[in-house]
Amino acid sequence: MGRAIGSVVLGYVVMAALVFVGFTIAYLLMGTEGAFQPDSYDVSGLWLATSIVLGLIAAVAGGFVCAAVAKSATPPNVLALVRLAPVTSATWRRCKTPSNPPGSCCSTHCWAPPVCSWGRGSSEAVVRWCRVKSKATLAGGCFWCLEAVFDELRGVESVESGYAGGRRPNPTYEQVCTGTTGHAEVVQVVFDADVLSYRELLQIFFTIHDPTTLNRQGHDVGTQYRSAIFYHTPEQLEIAKEVIADMEDLSVWDDPIVTEVTELDTFYPAEEYHHDYFKRNPGQGYCSVVIAPKVAKFRKQFQERLKTSEA
Repeated sequence: MGRAIGSVVLGYVVMAALVFVGFTIAYLLMGTEGAFQPDSYDVSGLWLATSIVLGLIAAVAGGFVCAAVAKSATPPNVLALVRLAPVTSATWRRCKTPSNPPGSCCSTHCWAPPVCSWGRGSSEAVVRWCRVKSKATLAGGCFWCLEAVFDELRGVESVESGYAGGRRPNPTYEQVCTGTTGHAEVVQVVFDADVLSYRELLQIFFTIHDPTTLNRQGHDVGTQYRSAIFYHTPEQLEIAKEVIADMEDLSVWDDPIVTEVTELDTFYPAEEYHHDYFKRNPGQGYCSVVIAPKVAKFRKQFQERLKTSEA
């Protein structure tokens, strides 16, 4: 797709250049042979005006064709790429600069493959754009529960359990469980914002845990089980505030919401045995008594949002 768009743009640039060269050659021939030699000022003006008009027509036509090609296979905001204009949407990112290798950000932050690529001169030979993966880091009790629920939500690419919000670097599960490191058990969710928005993710988050109990979820007690939203961007901060305000206005709970909203400092992945814990240990006591009923409730409440409901 990217190469197709680049080829269209390049083709129209070449066409405009050929029009310019053609008029230049015609003008020189007319002046040499003497077949047509009115006042030089008038000829120069005619040549210049005609070249500019035809060049603009070629550029505009090329832009429309390129836009049509892009629109047929990509989201609307890719049209900004066709116009070579700055991309303001948070879901797009330029993946290569002179200081970074090709596709460096695409491999870690973006959905592959890149959307567009084309030449941009000697200082920046190739520019790649791609849709940025969105991330959310949330705490709401035991991370086994949150992982089990979010992993079934359509639009979610991956869920990783871990720790955030504490003072000790690289904490272990045993250290976090003491409640002395300041960390909360969290899940980091990678999701496609074109399928599932951050606002929708938070709205679901508030239905799968109790945000009114301070440092506690059910029988799990301690600061490591607190309700928290660790935002990644200022935009996420504003959305979190708005969602909490909406929940309070609706009086969903009798008690006030105590969810902590703070900027993410560092996310520490949990030990390997915590990943996909519910899937791998469905018969374990905590899983069958606590997690299974929560997952069943989620499936019933959000049946149309499950990955299994995809056509």
